[in-house]
Amino acid sequence: MGTAKCGFKILYGPPIMEPRIMFIGFQPGGDERHLRKEDQQGWPPVCEYAVSGWPLAHKLQDIFGVEVLKECVGVNSIFFRAPLWLLTGSWIATFGNA
Repeated sequence: MGTAKCGFKILYGPPIMEPRIMFIGFQPGGDERHLRKEDQQGWPPVCEYAVSGWPLAHKLQDIFGVEVLKECVGVNSIFFRAPLWLLTGSWIATFGNA
């Protein structure tokens, strides 16, 4: 991963066989400030979309409700975090259209 130590995120909840909904994202954002020791030691006890306060979690809570989200799981196709500027497209301002 070079000099970037952004970590990784595999599941946004415990592994559930045949979850009610499986949300599949592209790649978790963040940087070293988003590293949490518990992410590297085990699964979250409940789907983070049901209990977290980030904008996507709030939107999903509004759409599906907390109780439904507790029966769901989220995963990303690429587990390694990418810096937020890379995911938001601001890399164009940094590197141009090369």
